[in-house]
Amino acid sequence: LVNLNPAYRITEIEGALRELAGDRMTVAPADVTDLESLRKATAVVTEALGGLDVVVLNAGYWKQMSAASFDVDEFRRHVEVNLLGMANALACVLPLLRAQGSGTVVGVASVAGYRGLPGAEGYGATKAAQINLLESLRVGLRRDGVGVQTVCPGFVRTEMTEHNEFPMPFMISAETA
Repeated sequence: LVNLNPAYRITEIEGALRELAGDRMTVAPADVTDLESLRKATAVVTEALGGLDVVVLNAGYWKQMSAASFDVDEFRRHVEVNLLGMANALACVLPLLRAQGSGTVVGVASVAGYRGLPGAEGYGATKAAQINLLESLRVGLRRDGVGVQTVCPGFVRTEMTEHNEFPMPFMISAETA
């Protein structure tokens, strides 16, 4: 499942995913901000695999913000993708995992969720909310046999970070991450 950046067409994303997947993975593009899109993709993946064992929730959006000219629309986009996108994905997969009494949800947040960083007001706030959500779910789902892991990487060299014009200490490659 992948968030579709509005700058890309679904056919471009799907083609790139199919090339990467080859015959080893099932491809089901979806927009995490669209619950129905995620439901359809979840059904495709679940049918192809015969169930779910591990679900990695890793959609993310970041755009630098400024405290001097706070942009509520930009903040809203962070919330829609990072937080509500995760909630949409959880709404699709948690009933399946709970019903089978097993499985693991791996939620990717960020170290930015632990401390406010200038320019990351929207991103950091949503990552803090993700950490709280995932940690709450970890305790709540344990009795159902469903594990929850929270991953909080620092700066990872990706298309999203290659255009940043500020220091990114301890940058690691995607492979290392």
